[in-house]
This record gives sequence, C-alpha cells and structure tokens, in this order.
Amino acid sequence: MFQLFDSRNIFDRSPFQYARMDYLRERVGENYKKLVDQRRWTTGRLDSSHLLRSILLGLAVEFKGDLQQYIQAVGAAERRVVPTLNLTSSYSRGRLFTEGVFYNDCPEIIIAAPSFDWTVMDLWKDYRKLSAVTVLSHPITDIDVVELGVMNNFTVNKRLDLAIIAIDIPLLAAQWQLWRAGNPDGTPEHFLTEVPLVGAVKSHLNIAFFNKVRAAMGIIPYIKARTNLTFQQFPADGPANDLAATVVKNITSKAMHENQILSSIPVIFGDNYLDSVRFPDVMTSFQIAWADQAFKMDPASVVLECMKYVGDSRLLDVLKIIRRTLIQNEEAKTLTTGLTTAASALLMDRLTGLVVSRLPNPLGVEEPTA
Repeated sequence: MFQLFDSRNIFDRSPFQYARMDYLRERVGENYKKLVDQRRWTTGRLDSSHLLRSILLGLAVEFKGDLQQYIQAVGAAERRVVPTLNLTSSYSRGRLFTEGVFYNDCPEIIIAAPSFDWTVMDLWKDYRKLSAVTVLSHPITDIDVVELGVMNNFTVNKRLDLAIIAIDIPLLAAQWQLWRAGNPDGTPEHFLTEVPLVGAVKSHLNIAFFNKVRAAMGIIPYIKARTNLTFQQFPADGPANDLAATVVKNITSKAMHENQILSSIPVIFGDNYLDSVRFPDVMTSFQIAWADQAFKMDPASVVLECMKYVGDSRLLDVLKIIRRTLIQNEEAKTLTTGLTTAASALLMDRLTGLVVSRLPNPLGVEEPTA
C-alpha cells in the first residue's frame, strides 16, 4: 500500500473548518505543558533495559563537539544497531514487539527511520521541540495525557490492537548529547523521560483524536488509558467526542477523494491527519512493506467506511491499489515471511477486519471499473 495517502497535492484538501478545534487544542495543550514541566524537574520511572536506552548505549559513537560529524557517524552506526535490536527499516525486517515497549502490553512495530524534517540549526535553536519518537498508530481513543513506556496502564485487545512507532535514531542521539552538555550528571533515564518520551506524547494525542473519529464511525472500540500522573488534567474528552461526531457527519455526507477525507480529520498538534501523520520517507523494500501495510490499514478503514454512505465514484484508484496489494500479499507472502505466527495472525486479522470486510467486493477480486 505504499502508494496510498502519500499525495503532496496541497489543493486536494478538506472543504471543512472546525472552529471548536482551537478550544480543544488549547485545553489539551495545557495538559501537555503540565507533563513537560513535571518531567523537567522529576525523572519518570523507566526500565533499565528500555529500548531507547539500549539504542543509545549500542551506538557507541563518541561526540567530539562537531554535531554534524556526530550525526553522520551515528547514521553509519545505526545500520549495525537496528538489526541487532530487531527494529524494522528498509534494510531490516525487524519483529513485532508483542508485549509493548511504549504501550504497556500492546503489540508494537518499531521502525527506525530518519524524519528529514529537521536540521542541525534546529537542534542548536531548541532541540527539545524536535520529536525523535513519533507515534503512527495506537489503540487508545481518549485524549488524556499519558506517559509512553513509563507509567501508563491500559487494557487492549491483543488480537486486534497494534501500535506503530518510528524512531529517528540520529536525532535521538543528537538530543542526548545536547542534553548531556547542560546536565553533565544526568542519567539516560532522566533524559529519555524528559525529552523524547515527552515529545512523543504530541503524536500520540494526534492519533488519539483520529481514533476517536474511527470509534464514532463504529470501526474500532473505545479504549481509555488509565494514567497515574499526579497533576490535574482539564477534562477534554467530552468536547472531543462532540467534535468527533461533527467530523463523522461531514466526511460521511459528501463524496470526496481519499486525501480530502483524511484532511477533514483535524489533529491536536498540527492541522489535519493527512498532513500530520505520515509513514517515514524510506526506500521501498520488502523488509519494511509489512509495517507500511499495517500503518495504512487505519486510514484505509476510514476511507472505505465513508464509501458506505457516499459511494465509491471518487475512490476507484484506492480500490485498485488495495486489490493489487491483496494479490501481491498472496504472491510475495508480505505479511507472513520472516514474521512469527502470532505477528502474522495479528496483521491478517487487522487486514480482514479493517480493510477486506469493507471492500465493495469482500474478497477484493474484481477490478473496479471506471
């Protein structure tokens, strides 16, 4: 599904505006700032064997003061660390982390890929604002602030739920060095819970509202995260539910192209889902195809669900791409080769439940006609 939802055409966008989204963004932003302030002064609880810590220790690249050279050296060392830690990339199949790393007890696909949306100048200006850990998918539907991989506690359906996380290893390493310069006695645990794990909450919240829309459409169940953060949060779930209902009404009442549908779903930190949530810009390969497909199942489910209400006259290209993908999966065994039985079963269940069951032809056999 590499070709799905990747258009950069700025004119193929939503016709809808949501005035109430500004209010929601402000309230959730206040909750997020409380987490930022708390972790600036107190260290979160982090397992000593946490994956991010293993990445930092495994790089074994000395920082000699030149940040650009250091980043290049980390990029070279990354090719050694990624397969060792079973991360997924264009050159490493990786594995499914069945017990979760960032989401307690939730299967995860963890991708190592540079984001290409930052420069060394951005690091020097304010490295804390950059996100080395980006959440692309998760099962939670409420928009309370939680801590990823630290203190969160929630229940998931292991047969269907999945989280997908992308890690920009050069950025993570550069942030670590800059943080150490100002905190010479600081520990990796303090850095990780203060900078990258806090930064990842923004993308988590973006997906949470997207999930709320999907739940309102009946695609997924509502799943609430129970957090033991000590500060009081503004109760934003009520306004978010109301706004999600408005979004569903809009996208199921007007025939639109897939990019218009996805750009009609706003996010908390950013403008809309299509522009704010993107699969990493990596070289297409068999090694990473399974992760790409797992990611694309979520937006595909929304687009296909909309077809029930407005028809498929503007979505024939989407149907053709999905059909070709299903055929290629059978031929190349994309969702089975190199994966455990449990991982393959999870992906096939999600493909069937989110995508195949919503196709006009359930088996996806016939080519849609123009």
